[in-house]
Amino acid sequence: MKIIFKNKYYILLGIIIAIIPFLFIDTITRFPRGLMSDDSYFYAKIAYNIAINKISSFDGINITDGYHLFWCWCLTGISSITNLFTENIRIHLSMMISFYLTICFAIAYFFGNNLKERIYYFFLGIIFKIMMETTLLAFLLLLFIDKFYIGEKKQNKYFLIPILFIPLIRIDACIFIGILSLYYLLKKEFKTFFCINTILGVGVILHIFAMKLIFGHISTVSSKIKAVNMFNIVSNIQNNLSGIYSVNLILLIICFSFLTLAIINIVCSTNKERIKGFSIIIAGIIFIIIHNLTNNNVRYWYYIPTIYLFTYVIFKYSHKIKIINFLNNFVCLGLIFVFIIKFHIDTNSRKKPNEYSKKFVTQIKSIVEPNESIFQVDGSGFVGYFSDRHLINGDGLVNTHKYLSFMRYNKIDDYIKQNQIKYIITNNYTNETIINYKGLFLTNNDVTPLLLPDKGLPKMTAFGLFKIKEAWLINE
Repeated sequence: MKIIFKNKYYILLGIIIAIIPFLFIDTITRFPRGLMSDDSYFYAKIAYNIAINKISSFDGINITDGYHLFWCWCLTGISSITNLFTENIRIHLSMMISFYLTICFAIAYFFGNNLKERIYYFFLGIIFKIMMETTLLAFLLLLFIDKFYIGEKKQNKYFLIPILFIPLIRIDACIFIGILSLYYLLKKEFKTFFCINTILGVGVILHIFAMKLIFGHISTVSSKIKAVNMFNIVSNIQNNLSGIYSVNLILLIICFSFLTLAIINIVCSTNKERIKGFSIIIAGIIFIIIHNLTNNNVRYWYYIPTIYLFTYVIFKYSHKIKIINFLNNFVCLGLIFVFIIKFHIDTNSRKKPNEYSKKFVTQIKSIVEPNESIFQVDGSGFVGYFSDRHLINGDGLVNTHKYLSFMRYNKIDDYIKQNQIKYIITNNYTNETIINYKGLFLTNNDVTPLLLPDKGLPKMTAFGLFKIKEAWLINE
């Protein structure tokens, strides 16, 4: 990899990038249409609670395992260091985002061959939402691929070490390594094949051991929730392409564009290691296909490792044919341009909802006592992090296995009554029905409105805070 400037300039640029979250935290964390997803706040709040309150919990009360271990451990380390100086949640979040952007910068620096490639690599970690585990996963995959798998020099066995951490980041990411290792099996390089899969197996064992030791079981509550729809293949495809998460159709188009470019670059390349390039592509394709078939909620960040790998192949096998070079630049830099334009449009069109959301989480503190709990389904990550209250995650992804049983049997109303949860936040209510979710049915007669948005806000961003009436809570 060529260095286009002296290292000191990259060090300075890295420092500037690390400072950005502290200067633009409100822009980054705006809701809706900020750079962070609701799941990003789950990680941030759990890491904060582990570091500050010594409890693996999103709401500060119930212990959860609904996260990917190694990424949360990394964020917990950052929060623990920050705690030496302050407990301010905004500074903690800024530090975590700074750490994330440093990973994006590392990918750009180590795998980009020129300024153009480095700019694209960096933005790729931002375009598909920030602060999720898949960017760290992509970094480790690229380390293994670039330094060992397609190493132009002698293979460096030290770069087999990243394989060990991959199952701890995402257990399903073993797919990538398993497929890539088949190259060595086909070439009858059995020693390398065995070595790679042994390290991967040790990582899987470490993941299982850590889950069992820390939480008492080997599967997370979030994986159990998602597994409910695992075999509803037709329904999953429909939801991912044309349902509420139909944004994935756009992501698939982007993915297909990069796939096409990667194939063209490999076919036209003079690089002798074409079969390795195709194996990288196949690994990325299979990962995306499996998730779209078995998961009815494939979100932005699931595509990050695959698109990073496609991009790596494009740049690794690129050559001087003008038309192909033009296509590479047009697609890669065009994606950045479209992202910047969209972000600018969202900034203007979502100004009112953004201001309301920010005001809403501040007002909660003056209404709900610190010892009280609040129940919320959609948007609970954002509200839970900034409200500094015990906010119960209603969709169950970062709740407990016991809560999952209430969900499965549509008994959330019993859960609310048993735990005497007096407050509820929802962004999807009508004039008559406040919430209708998994057995929890509340009407205007059952609650007292405490905070209501101004008229005209988009339905899914118009948060309302309600207090459940005592008569409902004590009614068997």
